[in-house]
Amino acid sequence: MICTFSNSHPMCPSKVTQLGLLALVAIGSLASACVKKESVDSTDIATQGMSLEFHVTNDGTQSKVYTALHVGSYQSLVWAKLSTGDELVLYAPDGNQHRLGVLASGDKTAYGTNTLVLPPSFTISAPAAAASRAETLKLSWTRSDGSHEMRVAVDGPCIIGFTRQVIGDPGEYVINGGELKPIGGKASETCKVTATVTRTVSTNSGFSAEFSKHPSNATGIQIRTVLLDSKP
Repeated sequence: MICTFSNSHPMCPSKVTQLGLLALVAIGSLASACVKKESVDSTDIATQGMSLEFHVTNDGTQSKVYTALHVGSYQSLVWAKLSTGDELVLYAPDGNQHRLGVLASGDKTAYGTNTLVLPPSFTISAPAAAASRAETLKLSWTRSDGSHEMRVAVDGPCIIGFTRQVIGDPGEYVINGGELKPIGGKASETCKVTATVTRTVSTNSGFSAEFSKHPSNATGIQIRTVLLDSKP
């Protein structure tokens, strides 16, 4: 996953590029709607005054991409809003370009190359038959070595959902009998439960010199889900 930043403005060049399948980008859309957000025109701030936030999530069929330019740290709630002459551009593996932001005009200068590597892809499996909440349930997936983090989440309309961090990457997670608790008044119900396994890598280092003044962030996520019937 490769990301560069360029712009026609001499102090604030801007182009985001990346390798992926499908890109869905919303500048600043990850912040809560109830939090006050501010923005500054990208032509009013030097590239060195910005940070880059770059997230890619793959579900096994497509990749969704989120990019944002922050003023200061990537945790800042002040965003750099693309001005006329600036643009965000996605470069897909097949070489196609997808313009994601304001259309550019004039000459642009590419600044730096920032690389995000997705964690290894995997498949997930669970019992095909309805599983009793009173019995042991095992989720299995393709294990892999590496520095990534693993999480398992289970949720459904008749159970109390949970999210757990998995130590290492053993390729399986066992839910003990009685660990899935029914919601009050639904102990006798059977319902569809979604089990989700995520493999995540995240880094605040390795960015190009233009983004070295303030912390940036690149996060790659592989996420897989499986549906199963949960019965008493």
